[in-house]
Amino acid sequence: QMVEVVRVSGSNEVLSTLVKGLLFGFAEGDKDKKNVERKKRQEDSHSQCKLLVKALIELLLSFEDTREHKEDDGKQLVAILATLGVFAQTFPELVVPHVDTLVPYLKGDNGVKRYEAAVVSQVSSMISGASSHFGSGELNRLTSGELPTDLVNICYKFPSEAVTS
Repeated sequence: QMVEVVRVSGSNEVLSTLVKGLLFGFAEGDKDKKNVERKKRQEDSHSQCKLLVKALIELLLSFEDTREHKEDDGKQLVAILATLGVFAQTFPELVVPHVDTLVPYLKGDNGVKRYEAAVVSQVSSMISGASSHFGSGELNRLTSGELPTDLVNICYKFPSEAVTS
């Protein structure tokens, strides 16, 4: 349902604000009393977000398996990635185990011409945010592969919003 909300609205901003508010608390009074409750809620929320990220990755893989390569597939793909991006912004470390699933989307040949820039932008933003959580082995592995070439190609192929991510 979250993916559908993002797909229909065309943006993940509302969902992102809601998730961050639920996880980290909206402006609350009585800070001392709320800190203990907030800490417990954040730990529980982290576990729930981990499960949601895993489920969204499974949804992404399932989508790719059943995809019919129609133009409208692009909107669904962007919605899945944007929803995943909400949790990647909140807890970037949750994306690290799934980076190998996401990196191929940076090639920019996902079969969704009208939405390629949005796909690349979403994925590059997630990987960029998670990069500070990569170990040196992971960084070496990624940078010794095709990723640097893909990133250069993004600069030439796509508009500035994709490059900025």
